[in-house]
Amino acid sequence: MVLDTDGSGGSHYVSELTVASRAAAPVEVLLSYTGTTGGGSGFARLTLAPGEQRIVPGVVAYLRSRGLPLTDDGSAKVGTLVATFSGVASARDVFAGTRTYTKDPAGGTGTFGLFYPASPLSNSSVVVFGLQQNASQRSNLSVQNGGAGAVTLRVEVLGRPARPSTPSTSPWGRTAGIRRTSRSRERA
Repeated sequence: MVLDTDGSGGSHYVSELTVASRAAAPVEVLLSYTGTTGGGSGFARLTLAPGEQRIVPGVVAYLRSRGLPLTDDGSAKVGTLVATFSGVASARDVFAGTRTYTKDPAGGTGTFGLFYPASPLSNSSVVVFGLQQNASQRSNLSVQNGGAGAVTLRVEVLGRPARPSTPSTSPWGRTAGIRRTSRSRERA
C-alpha cells in the first residue's frame, strides 16, 4: 500500500518506493497502481540499470508525473502498488519496498515512519502476532487486495475483548480501535 494523506493530530503521511536490482543487465519494472481512496489507477514503468538501487520519494506524486490520473488537490490518495520485474532470472535478484512516514510533529528535521518490504501476493491465511493499542503505542494492520478482481478480506481478532469485524470487498481495509485492551493476537 502506498499513500499521500493526512493523519491524526495534523500529521501528513507520504510513501516512498525503493526498488533495486542485482542483475547484470537492465531490469524493467512495471508499477501497477490501484487507487482505493482518491481514485487514479494505472501503470507506470521504469528501468533499473545493472546493480542500481532507486528511491522514488513521494511515489504518489511520481505516478501522477508519469500520467496516472491522480489529482494534486491535497485530497487523500491511498492505493495498492504492485511492482512486476522483467528481465531477471531470479526473484532474489530484485527488491521492492516502501517507507511510509510523517514529518517530526515537534518541527524538527527528521521523519517518523516504517519501512516494509513488498509482500508476495498470496491467497492463504496470515497470522500477525504482537499487535497492541495502549496509552503509549498503537499498532496498525493493513490488508489489501493486490489482484484485479473483488475479494473478501476477513480480519479476526482473538483474545479479550474480541470484537468481530465485518467482511469487506474493499481493496484495502482499516478498522480503528479493535485492540484497545486485548493482549492476544489478530489474524488476517
